[in-house]
Amino acid sequence: MEERPRPERRDGEVLIRVEAISVPFYETQLRCGMLPGGEPAVFGHEAVGVVVEADDEQLVGRRVAGMSYVGGVYAEFVAASQYTLVPERVSSENAVGAAVPAAVAIALVRTAKIVDSETVLVEAASESIGGPRAAELVPKLAPRGRILAYGLLSGEFPVLTVADLISRGLTLIGFGGPDAYGKDVAAARGEALRLVADGTLTPVIDRTYALEDVVEAHARVESREGVGKVLLVP
Repeated sequence: MEERPRPERRDGEVLIRVEAISVPFYETQLRCGMLPGGEPAVFGHEAVGVVVEADDEQLVGRRVAGMSYVGGVYAEFVAASQYTLVPERVSSENAVGAAVPAAVAIALVRTAKIVDSETVLVEAASESIGGPRAAELVPKLAPRGRILAYGLLSGEFPVLTVADLISRGLTLIGFGGPDAYGKDVAAARGEALRLVADGTLTPVIDRTYALEDVVEAHARVESREGVGKVLLVP
């Protein structure tokens, strides 16, 4: 832990006083160099907090869920260009627990164009594993089924061949990059938070740590012993 100057927001950004931070598994992989992108100077990507500066003065004092693709969230203040208003009845902890994972789930459902008569296999409940495990899904799919590849928590991209797909008429849909996460997931974040507000969705929080105990928080995520989100509170 160290003291740094309070970040200065740019036009279009809001400056957030952070109240709750998510510690997703991919951040432990970034820290270990398993994913592209390198380690940011200040870690962290998902947070909820109160707006203290904004172009629109009406936003000041409102709570928002913010996402930073360049890091900087493991802090008391963060500037964010992507943010979504948090309903008043939703706590900051529940908001940060749902803002990204639930929005990703909604965006995946929309991308897959799922209809009521279809059955969906969600691999490992929340981890998109990738790697050789992806090939094990092929015989479990109905003919002309669809596979959405959106993560690689194993550290490897899904290992699938054209032969795996063509023999059963399967479709492989990649989900990632700025269009998927910068647009589709961001567009679904408001709906995800509304589902929490009306009681349809209840985020599962595993443990909450003080920001200075971030080492323990990462160790908890890496242990895979918990169920639900691990959070940090400044």
